[in-house]
Formats: sequence, structure tokens, C-alpha cells
Amino acid sequence: MIRRLVTVLLALLLGTFFTGPESGLAQETSDPGTSAVAPAAEQLEQLIVTLESDTARQQFISNLETLLAARRGEEQSGFSFSSLLELEETSDGLLASYLQFIRGLGLSDTAGANFIILTVLLLLMTLFVLLNNWLAKVLDRRFDLLRERFSLSGNRFRLVFLSQRVVGYALALLLTFYAMIFVLSGPGQYASFRSIVDVITEYTILFLFVFLLLVTTWEGINTAMEVSINRSSSARTGRVKTLLPVIRNLIFVVIVILCTLVLLSEFGVDIVPLLAGAGVLGIAVGFGAQTMVQDFLTGFTIVLEDLLQVGDVVSVAGRTGIVERITLRKLQLRSLDGTVHTVPNSEVAVVDNLTKEFSHYLMDIGVAYGEDTDSVVRCLEKVDQQMREDSDFSNSIIEPLQVLGVDRFDDSAVIIRVRTKTAPHDKWKVGREFNRRIKIAFDKEGIEIPFPHRTLYFGESSTGDHDEFNARGRKDTAKDGKKESSKSDSNRRRKRSGKKHRNKNKSGNDGDAPDTVESDND
Repeated sequence: MIRRLVTVLLALLLGTFFTGPESGLAQETSDPGTSAVAPAAEQLEQLIVTLESDTARQQFISNLETLLAARRGEEQSGFSFSSLLELEETSDGLLASYLQFIRGLGLSDTAGANFIILTVLLLLMTLFVLLNNWLAKVLDRRFDLLRERFSLSGNRFRLVFLSQRVVGYALALLLTFYAMIFVLSGPGQYASFRSIVDVITEYTILFLFVFLLLVTTWEGINTAMEVSINRSSSARTGRVKTLLPVIRNLIFVVIVILCTLVLLSEFGVDIVPLLAGAGVLGIAVGFGAQTMVQDFLTGFTIVLEDLLQVGDVVSVAGRTGIVERITLRKLQLRSLDGTVHTVPNSEVAVVDNLTKEFSHYLMDIGVAYGEDTDSVVRCLEKVDQQMREDSDFSNSIIEPLQVLGVDRFDDSAVIIRVRTKTAPHDKWKVGREFNRRIKIAFDKEGIEIPFPHRTLYFGESSTGDHDEFNARGRKDTAKDGKKESSKSDSNRRRKRSGKKHRNKNKSGNDGDAPDTVESDND
């Protein structure tokens, strides 16, 4: 008897569990009669028979466990930001409150009264936007103390407050749109638009929430990285400055992809086939854009192996300049004349880094053949010592001057090769100053710096008498010079005689003119 009573109570509980409030509501709305009670009695009897049988009861319990697991799976798979934030209830409550406020203004069937209500609502929305902008500006100023305390950049958190303004504008437009539909359509016609307005409100709030989440996460990550760099001296190296933009770009791409997937899933799009399709599309694009893939792989190798850093002076792909920017796809160099060279990473075959850890300034100094090379070397070492004692260059020169020796013999000079070890970016400054001081020291010591010239050599005679042959050559040269001088003298005499003849003709002595000319000719 007790067992049968327990079975009936369990059946009633299960019936309540399965029917729920919907079935009770259906019974209340339907007409009372035996036609609605009879199916329920038959189901209860069938349930009692099932529970009295051990085999049937075990099967029934197994089915219940399967159903319970399925419901739990649906609940887990149905997790979303909308359910977590209760966006549907939030939007319904917001619209209900706003609707009650509009009704409190007093709707009328006349167009003039509705126009006045819309004007009041627009003024309220304008006031809301102005207050929101003022609040964003005040908060931005309050964060200046936080920026100064942690040595953050002046633009940090500005994106958050800009997003606050954007959200304020979006909410104002949404409420204005809602009010226009409610006022212009009237309370009776508004019911047909209610579902559309609810959907628009829910998804607008969801989009704004995801947007704020993206901006806040991005600013938080940038703030954490900036604080870490400012507090750690080892994090201020060129390698960290090189890796930092790459890491930021990767984090930004990941955040954008995740937020896009969240929005698509909230809109009811199944993202699993989308991810699979994106993978296939990525493989196809990889085959079609091999150069771009090579750019990314080479860029990753350059950053990983620390071949160059931002601020290094390098020579790649026939271009030389200081590295201004490094990404996974390209290098940006600026040459000495200000030209910006953009080199794809796929074209980087050999990297010539001119400022890696330290530099050498190599000098080839030419002196005349008559100079003592040892004296020249001592003069160079003296100049190097003076530069290392100078406060302007003491930190730039790492080691004393290294004399490599007499390197070669040129046409008019003996070349002495030396080099000095400097800080990475100071080699050109040190080298120019070194050249200036070498010129001053050589002029003071009387060391000749040769310049291109040509010496005439007349060779030797067939008898081997070099002096006699050169003397004869000099005599011939002298004779030629005398002949040239005599010719020039005769020309000058002829010019003077011509002048005399013209002067006599001008004097008017016609009878003596022929005799004078004849005597001159004689």
C-alpha cells in the first residue's frame, strides 16, 4: 500500500515536471470537462504500470538520465553573452521604463502635441549626449595623475573615453528612434513594431558591450606592457622595442577575431563551419600568395634571431638606412637624405648590420713617400689620445687606436691603415672629428699629405750615360726656348715698326714716306 502511494506521488511529480506551467496554463484556458481529464488519467495509469515493473522502471530511469544529460548539454552549449548579461531582460526593462516615461508626457491624437513631445525628447537626448561628453572629458583629465605616476604616454586611455562618447551617441540615436516609432505610430499600432524594436535594441546593446570590451582589453594590455617597460631597465633594449609593435599587432588581431566570432555566435551564426571554411580558405590563399607567406616567415625569422633592431643602420636589398619600423611583412628604412625605403621581408637575403653592439671606423691615411711612417704613426696615436681625453668623445671611443700598418703603395702616397672601435652609432661622428684633427696635426708636424701630380722623365741614352743624356735634353730644351723667345722678339719688333709707319703717315709727310719705309725695310 505504501509502495503504491509513493509511486502515485512520484508520478504526479514527474507529470508536473514534464508538463510545467505551460500545461497548467493550457488547462486553465481550455474548457473544463472530462475530455481533458481522461488522457491525463490514462497517462498516470500507464506510468504506474511502468514503475511497478522492475525492467520497465530501469528503462524509464535510463531514459530520464539521457533526457537530463541532453538538457544539460543544451544549457552548456547555449551559453552566450546575451544570457550571461541578461540582455533581453535588460533591453525589455529599459524600453518599458522609457515607454512609461513617454506616456507620462501625455500623448495626444493631435500632430502638434506629438511634435512637442518629440522636441522635448530630442532636447533630453541632446542633454544626455552633452553630459556624457563632459563626463568623458573630466575622467580623461583625472587620469592625467595616473599617467604621470606610471610614466604612461599622454594618449593612454584616450581610446576608452572616445568609446564612451561613441556609446553615448549610439544610445541617444537608439532612444530617439524608439520614441519616434512609438509617438508617430500611436499606442495601438506600436504592438506590431514591438518585436522588431526589441531585437534592434538587444543587438545594439550587445554590439556596444563587445565594442567596449575590445577597447578596454586593448588599452589594458598596452598599459601593462608600457608599465613593465618603464619599470624594467632591461626591457628598454632595442630588441624589446622591435618586438613590441609585432606583439601589439598580433594581440590586436587576436582580440578582433575573438570579438567577431562572439558577435557572429550571438547573431545565431554557427561559427564551427565558419572556422573550418576559414582554414581551407587560408590554405588556398597560402598557395596563391606565396610571396606574402614568405614575407611573414622571413619577418618572423628576423625578429626571432634578432638580426636587426629598430634604430640600427643596416644595408638590405641594396638599400642602406636606419631601421624605423619592423613588421612581419616589411622593413622600413630611412636613408641619410631622408628617403624612406620599404623593403618586403621576402627580398631580404643578406643583412649588413653596421651598428650591431659596436662599430669600427676604418681609415686609410696617405702620406708622401719621403715621410717617416713611424713618425706618422706616433702622430696618429697622439691625436687618438687627445680625442679619448676629450669629454665630448670619451664615451664614444671604446678602445685606443689600432694601427694595422702600411697597407699599400699608391702612385703618389704610402697608405697607412688604422681603425678605432666606437659605440654603435658614433662611428661617423668620431671618424669625421678624427679626420679634422689629423689634418691639423699633419700641418703642425710638417707631414706632407700628397696630392696627384706628374713627373716628366726623359729616360737614358743608348750608351747608358744618364747625366749626359739629361743634360743634352736640357740643352735642347733651352735652345727651343731661345728660338721661341727670338721669334717672339722679332714679332714685337715688327709690330713696333708698323706702329712707326702708321704714325708717319698720320703726320702728313707725303714726300718722305716712301724713303722712310724703304730705309726701314733695308
